[in-house]
Amino acid sequence: MRLAPPVFLVLLALLLAPIASSAHPGRTAADGCHYCRTNCDSWGVEWDARHCDGGAPTPQPAPDPEPTPVAIVSTESATVVSVVDGDTIKVNRGSGTESVRLIGIDTPETVHPTKPVECFGKEASAYLSSLLSPGAVVTLKTDSIGDTVDKYGRLLRYVELEAVDINAKLVKQGYAYAYTTYPFSRSSDYVAYQSDAEKQGLGLWAPGVCDVTATTGSAAEQPIDDFSLSNDELTFEEDRSIGAYEKDSSFVGTVPILFAIAGAVVGVVYRVRKKK
Repeated sequence: MRLAPPVFLVLLALLLAPIASSAHPGRTAADGCHYCRTNCDSWGVEWDARHCDGGAPTPQPAPDPEPTPVAIVSTESATVVSVVDGDTIKVNRGSGTESVRLIGIDTPETVHPTKPVECFGKEASAYLSSLLSPGAVVTLKTDSIGDTVDKYGRLLRYVELEAVDINAKLVKQGYAYAYTTYPFSRSSDYVAYQSDAEKQGLGLWAPGVCDVTATTGSAAEQPIDDFSLSNDELTFEEDRSIGAYEKDSSFVGTVPILFAIAGAVVGVVYRVRKKK
């Protein structure tokens, strides 16, 4: 019996259906592609890879790159209480008075308990006082890479007044050095500001004002801020109460005299005994 062509085609389709299902399992998209989840190895297709007829994998879109983490910089308002020296102030953030050490700068000492007042230290303090009078409302900003509090509990901040970076202004006008001992995000800018102040002979860089080259050298060689102060000495720095920190040196001064007297007495006794 001879089958009509349409019947033969139907039988052929029924025979090939299992093979087709093994090659293209699951639902096929409108473009004839699907994800391979069975018999993938035999067809040379990666498991769970999307491919179309013929076994060629469909190019996958590149994943979105991970967003670059952005350092969080806190910003807050504070009221100036007083100026301690050229690089330290006291502020009130709403919870009492706190000390703020200006990030990235260092000024000559004026209130150190064991060091004399350094050249241009008083001028730096006076200049900062002229910029930040008591009651002025400033903006305090943390640094994106540096610490926020030093080991003595002082807040480490950029201080801005009416959007002006006070830290930078002190360096630009020659009242402070760029303090690069510890990393901070504005370091390269501050070093450039100091270099410009040196070239212009501003502030402590003015000819004949201070022998800065003997102690500080170029902008790359900065004085080291004294972070070895004890907590008591920090209190001195803030209160300027030198009387509480005067050391009694009377005993130390009398030690050589006592040794001299004792030596003389021994010498006299020795001679007397020798004569006898």
